[in-house]
Amino acid sequence: MKSLGCSIYSVITLSLVVTYLLTTTPSIDAAEELKFFESAGVPIAYVDVGQGEPVILIHGFAINHHFQWIAPKMLQSLTPDFRVIAIDNRGHGKSGKPHDPNQYGLVMVEDVLRLMDHLKIEKAHIVGYSMGGAITLKFVTSHPERAISAVVGGMGWLRATPEWLSFREKLADGLESEEGVGPLLQRLTPTDQAARSPRDVRIANMVVSMANDRKALAAVSRGMLSLEVSEADLKRNKVPVLSIVGSVDPIGSINELRSTMPDVTAVDIPGEGHMGAVFDPKFREEIAKFLRAHKSSATKSK
Repeated sequence: MKSLGCSIYSVITLSLVVTYLLTTTPSIDAAEELKFFESAGVPIAYVDVGQGEPVILIHGFAINHHFQWIAPKMLQSLTPDFRVIAIDNRGHGKSGKPHDPNQYGLVMVEDVLRLMDHLKIEKAHIVGYSMGGAITLKFVTSHPERAISAVVGGMGWLRATPEWLSFREKLADGLESEEGVGPLLQRLTPTDQAARSPRDVRIANMVVSMANDRKALAAVSRGMLSLEVSEADLKRNKVPVLSIVGSVDPIGSINELRSTMPDVTAVDIPGEGHMGAVFDPKFREEIAKFLRAHKSSATKSK
């Protein structure tokens, strides 16, 4: 699967197949049903499988729980030891898709909290990738009393730098125009690789349009500013955190978190980029190992 980490085009092609499968197969098996709850007026979809301490999985931008966690077998690797809840973030998958930027960002963190309250879960392990990693980091610094441990994958410390603010607006503008996800595709391309071709961008836009509401994604992009975490919040953290990224991921960096946030375990996936890391066996093995090491016998339902 190393070729996945080296070629965004390969992953996009795979995602076309996965998108097709999502329209014809249930989330996990014939006995498993997608569940819903209402979070501040927006329906939120999730799956809830396995037994044991709860783990909440939070996916990245422009995909859903299935492609992020089931296609790469992350969910399946955790269910023997944990109760695993995988959410479709608002604006994604089968969840509601508001077009107001104020309905995203920090509100997505509160969706996770409301889901825990809905399921009567006092504390859980929180695992996120990419945008889900930013949500996880904000959750941990906002609600540390509700987290046993946390995994921040494919994402470093989200800060409102001029470069990031410019990218956020450019992506939102692209999603509302013919450019589509072109800005995101270029940002995800490792620096040692050639820029994505117009054909790659067309395929990426086709995938995104098949599985998403582009106006909702534009609102997600514009609303992400409220996921910024301060240096003071990072430094006061006491929740064990695993930072795990591909070694050639251009947007995920373990260095800033490792040097600023206490109690961080840093792991990289050799040779993998942003989109390929989740398919590497080491990714799910390291996460499972970290979660098992931080099981808490004190966890209980409310």
